[in-house]
Amino acid sequence: MFHNRTAQACQTLVPICKDMKKIITTILISTIISTSFGQDKKAPFGKYYHLNGYGLQVPFEETPLKNDPVDNEVMTSQEFRSFPTTTINVAYAVAILNSKQLTNPADSLKELDYFASLIKPTAENVIKGKMIYDRKGTYKNKNCYEQKFIFTNKEMNEDIFVTSIMFYHKSNVIRAYVMTPKQNDKNSKIDEYFNAIILQDEVINTDNNDETIYTVVPIMPQLGDSKEALQQYIQKNSNYPTSLTKTPTTKNVFVKVVIEKDGKVRFDKIMKGVNDKFDSEAKRIVENMPNWTPGQFEDGKKARTYMSFPVWFE
Repeated sequence: MFHNRTAQACQTLVPICKDMKKIITTILISTIISTSFGQDKKAPFGKYYHLNGYGLQVPFEETPLKNDPVDNEVMTSQEFRSFPTTTINVAYAVAILNSKQLTNPADSLKELDYFASLIKPTAENVIKGKMIYDRKGTYKNKNCYEQKFIFTNKEMNEDIFVTSIMFYHKSNVIRAYVMTPKQNDKNSKIDEYFNAIILQDEVINTDNNDETIYTVVPIMPQLGDSKEALQQYIQKNSNYPTSLTKTPTTKNVFVKVVIEKDGKVRFDKIMKGVNDKFDSEAKRIVENMPNWTPGQFEDGKKARTYMSFPVWFE
């Protein structure tokens, strides 16, 4: 029975790998970008998206693409991927795995061990790659697996590294990973991506009624006429020095707000604070913000939308 379950789960994970390779090959390499992976230091890592009520805020530089859920008798799986326009052949992804056998929270570590055990045989036997490391560790005070393997994409004639962490959160196993060409493997932005993921406790309402607060809509809310306007407003109106970008010395407060349909800003919570002084100042800035352009659907209908962003205090 165990071997059958392993085979079935491997079949679930294999399309994920194959689809990723196909998508990576379709990235427009003709858009020549001379900068190396992660070299653009003027922009923050990316926007934060709350994924389907799983209490998971993930920074993606582009709106994440959601794969159709994978479903078999062993597990269900959802995957979200992002392909930054500032890099070539790089993909960030988060897969949310949910076991159909282990539904008791007391089995969480068993579930994590089980799904983690599938990575090596999938990497080595299915896509003919080589495992570099497969080890236990901790991630944000949670037990996790750190895994990495390399495989050759024959269509592109290029070696691709897959670096991942896998941990248990809110009755799901989460696997966050980065696929990158070999020459970009040592870039610090890979670790920055993992470190920037924020774990939350609440579950967001996803009912499709008029009062739903959405986390991703086709046209996301925006303050002012440019993406830079938000941080410019914060810097101009803060009682303490702030930075337009994250630096090694900044003290970073992450806030979560709701942009209402009329553009009004409603403070929701401090997702990650520093101390009372900076946390209170971040909240004050939010509560005094002018109206935003609200989020919209493709038909022009306005939507209540969650937004999360950092305040970088110097």
